[in-house]
Amino acid sequence: VNSLILPTNRARDPIVLGKTIASRYANQRMYLLVPGQQFDVTGTRHGRGGGWYDRFLSVLPTHWVRIGIARADQLSSSPLIRRPWDQPMDWVLIYNGVWQVYETGARSF
Repeated sequence: VNSLILPTNRARDPIVLGKTIASRYANQRMYLLVPGQQFDVTGTRHGRGGGWYDRFLSVLPTHWVRIGIARADQLSSSPLIRRPWDQPMDWVLIYNGVWQVYETGARSF
């Protein structure tokens, strides 16, 4: 199993990094664990407001599975606003002592 950890500093251009990773792993099935500040069960993700992950995800192959990962206090009980550039998650994993798993249906494959 391959694993890849993105850099923690956001100085790298997310479009360039995304295209590089997409090229390197183009023929593989990838599962992306994506952090965020807040999620809802429809797959909407809010981050820090800079759009880094949205730009990164926008250039990756659409068949790669996106999994939002967060604590229970980061799950919104009401739908979050999803803007046109927001990249939705396919699954949301919430940890509150045990894992809760939500399949969002946000994207069709």
